[in-house]
Amino acid sequence: YRLVGSSRQTHAGFVHLYVRRSWQASVEHLPSEVPGVAGVIVVNDVRVVVVAVHLEPTHLGAALRGKQLRGALHGRDNDTVVIMGDMNMVEKDATERVRHHALGEAVYDGLSWNPRVSRYLEWDAEGQPERGQQYDRVWFRGSIFAYAYLVGNSRQFVDGQAFVLSDPFGVLALASV
Repeated sequence: YRLVGSSRQTHAGFVHLYVRRSWQASVEHLPSEVPGVAGVIVVNDVRVVVVAVHLEPTHLGAALRGKQLRGALHGRDNDTVVIMGDMNMVEKDATERVRHHALGEAVYDGLSWNPRVSRYLEWDAEGQPERGQQYDRVWFRGSIFAYAYLVGNSRQFVDGQAFVLSDPFGVLALASV
């Protein structure tokens, strides 16, 4: 794989976009309010804009997430687009955004952010581990369809210590153009 580009610093660090080494890719401009990076690849003579994001977190960030998503999709009404990453949206909000922007979703089984399994715990008001969410998503529009799978969610053991590789867990999408 090779790096196409990386974002400016976001609330959670940087967002990177990598593609297969054999693919030709170029960086695509994103508005400054979008915490992510975009690139263009051509697959089967179809121009595909791939946008990797890490949208604003928490329930207080809903309006800003909407603005960030609109910015990521701005001017791309006729493009084949994949937008992927940490959307930081609960199911109801994500469903509304997908419908509003006429996107498809590469659904998967399980929860990408799951403190009860990862044991990187966040606590609710009652002192219980927070319920997990599918914050990490893959959305698409145009001449593309995708399926997604939750990956990296099994516990590893080293020197008698159990851990998971990442929190949130990875989401792998397979796309057909």
